[in-house]
Amino acid sequence: AGLNAVKFVNGDERVNERIKHLKDELHGLRAGPVGEKIRYGLAQLFEDSVITSEKIDSHEHDITHLAHTGIPAQENIDEKLPDEPRKSKPYAVIECFQEIPCNPCVTSCPFDAIFIPKDDINQSPVVDFEKCTGCGSCISGCPGLAIFVEQLNTHTGIGTVSLPFEMLNRPETGDMVGLLGRDGLKIGTGKVIRVLNGKKQDKTAVITVETDCVLVNKVRNIIPDDTGKKVVR
Repeated sequence: AGLNAVKFVNGDERVNERIKHLKDELHGLRAGPVGEKIRYGLAQLFEDSVITSEKIDSHEHDITHLAHTGIPAQENIDEKLPDEPRKSKPYAVIECFQEIPCNPCVTSCPFDAIFIPKDDINQSPVVDFEKCTGCGSCISGCPGLAIFVEQLNTHTGIGTVSLPFEMLNRPETGDMVGLLGRDGLKIGTGKVIRVLNGKKQDKTAVITVETDCVLVNKVRNIIPDDTGKKVVR
């Protein structure tokens, strides 16, 4: 709108290229299922080849279970994990299944380990596990709080999961906490081994908890626990 105002006042045709670029970006952002209502409304107002009221309801993943319960199906979860277990090496798990225009995880990764298929911002992000170091930079950057870093030690049977945490009753290193599954129910207890809450995290703290390996891929939130604080092994 600002560029069109400049063009109207000054007659400056040089802004046309910039306007076209922005229109193309808007077209991409609105191309998925989330932008359907916007496309339909604009199509009623303007005759523009870039605008379409076409309905898009196809998804790369079958998210029927997610749509009904708010919890992804196990097959959806399995699609986000490495094909081969990464023993003792951390890796990011992005539990993002809906086709929405979003890519902070891509821009926050310092190793280019996260990408959007087909360069379509509405597609779910994918992790290149060969490049991923499990640094966790993507965790705080995800507005949907859908990224976790998991690490398994099959020799000891103990693993860790790093997760985003925005509640005020933030735990401290050494605290014992209750572990919650994707349905919000308690599935066990764990020990907080690291808390990151600096400027880089931008008020979305990253909490790393240690627990049994079998629980690592099931833990998605934490609550204060009654078993005591500052437990030292």
